[in-house]
Amino acid sequence: MNFKNKRVLIIGMGTSGKSANIFLKKRGAIVTLYDDKEYPISHETISIDDFDLAVLSPGVSISHPLAQKFRYKITSELALGFCVPHKKKVGVTGTNGKTSVVNMINNAINANSKKPRGILVGNSGVPVTSKSKEIRQQIPVTEVSSFMLETQICQDYISTKRWYKRVIKFRPKIAVILNISQDHLDRHGTMENYINHKAAISKHQKRCDKLILNFDNENTRNIKSRAKILYFSTKSRVNGIYIEDGNVMLNLRYKAKRLFKLSDIGMHKQHDIENFLVTTLVCHLLKIPKKNLLNLKMLEKHRIQHVANIGQISFYNDSKGTNIGATLAACNSFKLPINLLVGGMDKGQTFETLFENLPSNVTKVFIYGSCKEKIKKAADDIGFDKVELCDDMYDATKKASYGDGPRVVLLSPACASFDEFQSYEDRGYKFIEFIKSINEDSGEANA
Repeated sequence: MNFKNKRVLIIGMGTSGKSANIFLKKRGAIVTLYDDKEYPISHETISIDDFDLAVLSPGVSISHPLAQKFRYKITSELALGFCVPHKKKVGVTGTNGKTSVVNMINNAINANSKKPRGILVGNSGVPVTSKSKEIRQQIPVTEVSSFMLETQICQDYISTKRWYKRVIKFRPKIAVILNISQDHLDRHGTMENYINHKAAISKHQKRCDKLILNFDNENTRNIKSRAKILYFSTKSRVNGIYIEDGNVMLNLRYKAKRLFKLSDIGMHKQHDIENFLVTTLVCHLLKIPKKNLLNLKMLEKHRIQHVANIGQISFYNDSKGTNIGATLAACNSFKLPINLLVGGMDKGQTFETLFENLPSNVTKVFIYGSCKEKIKKAADDIGFDKVELCDDMYDATKKASYGDGPRVVLLSPACASFDEFQSYEDRGYKFIEFIKSINEDSGEANA
């Protein structure tokens, strides 16, 4: 792709925008930078006729006035990065589990290989444009957020100038939508819009491509695509991969075959099994040996991470559970009584859904953070009275740590972290520090 002397506007100078700037300048483009804080320019002085292309960073919404002005000639850093020659790419999106699945796929691709055969890019923190050399030789396993797919929605109207016609289209050879539940409604507005943005991962796929959907999730089951659709399921026989009688079954050519026994893979939690099914199907399509799939590591920091045992209490850090679907999945991973910590910054979710679906072993919910009154009202409206308002997360952790009998104290906030913390990682580490202080005070450490 020839960018020499092409005029490109980059909107947003986060990690992706900075990487796109370097990528384009190396290729001779004339780049103008815009950022509300770092490089503010009056919108009125920027004319659409002065640029051949605009690149939107995922941190900037497509509803931004400048993005709207350029909506007919806009692309994403994600699509821009793949305009160079590259190996067959995998794209994984979904509300929950993206990071776990791309890591599992990448680990399976690279298992038993002396040289790396796969590389992680995308929402995992590695812009595609920063790995233009590596993706020529390695399979790019791409974590894709709904923010990265916003420009895909605009692309029915984009100009057909040849030099950037290919740049604007993100077309994974294998696309995966793991699940869709309420999240980021503060940015996307409605659940319908959010579903459409997730489904846009398949917008430019062709019949020879594959789209893998979660058959057990009602928001993904009926998504349409030109690509060949395959499913994964823990409950039903499907065209794809599923669980039956304790076996992992692959069904691609109207005759199912057993790949593994569930006992072979040593996984018991529902979301772990789902992630393994997806990984197995993707790797089968990539012709990765079956032996590479055994002994895959599921542990991820801040995702149902065991922190400590103090007396009869087990503490778990699920700070990455930033939406209702993730919190429910975490709660369903335990049989012991749960004291649940919920709260933070609102993302536009309907918290009635949380209280309607909490498993019966959630004995009490401790609510904190900037949207605690909204969460409390949702509990009241449903008639869920086992809640307690707390001053902050530390106060919630202390209160949840009292009581008799074996139980779990679970931080799974169902909210963003930015009211009190820099990120969900920061929130998770602070929670671990709180547990250490409780542990030291109690003198009953057992983990």
